[in-house]
Amino acid sequence: MNVESHTPERKIDTKNKIAVLIWLCLVSGLGAMKIIVGSININSGCLGLSLLPYYFLIGGVLALVPACLTLLVSCCRQSENLSDMWGLMAKVLAFWLLLLITGTLYIVTNAVKVTSVDRLCSHSWFVILAFCVLAADWLTVVFFYRLFCKLETLPEARPETPQPCAEDSPFYLWKMRQRIVV
Repeated sequence: MNVESHTPERKIDTKNKIAVLIWLCLVSGLGAMKIIVGSININSGCLGLSLLPYYFLIGGVLALVPACLTLLVSCCRQSENLSDMWGLMAKVLAFWLLLLITGTLYIVTNAVKVTSVDRLCSHSWFVILAFCVLAADWLTVVFFYRLFCKLETLPEARPETPQPCAEDSPFYLWKMRQRIVV
């Protein structure tokens, strides 16, 4: 049996690969669902949220791009192609985050204006699904940043000058003067 296969680094690497695979499956499944629902409801009569089907379509396509790029990166292991792919992935994810922010503002501001969900769309489930998709999108963004962005703790601040002794500090001297007077 190989001793190297049981090292902690290999276990962490395997866990990271599984977490990335789960993230890609979630994002791809959510993207496919958004494309299907958006294309079905593109002419469904959502007067209050007329751009909602387009949000679903564009968001679904953008959600499938990371999975496709990850497959391309894993297929071509050449270093010059990898940096281009990761640069493209960063731009797609930045655009995805921008679309998510604008979609959230659009859906929430229009939903707040009405007293009944039925006034937004002819299908009330479509608006409820939009809120569920927004929550799922934000969770995938949080999961993404947890997986791919390393947060480093700040080093403790150490004073560069030595701290004065208690007897040398002005506060200590002032306190001693107050005690003498009293």
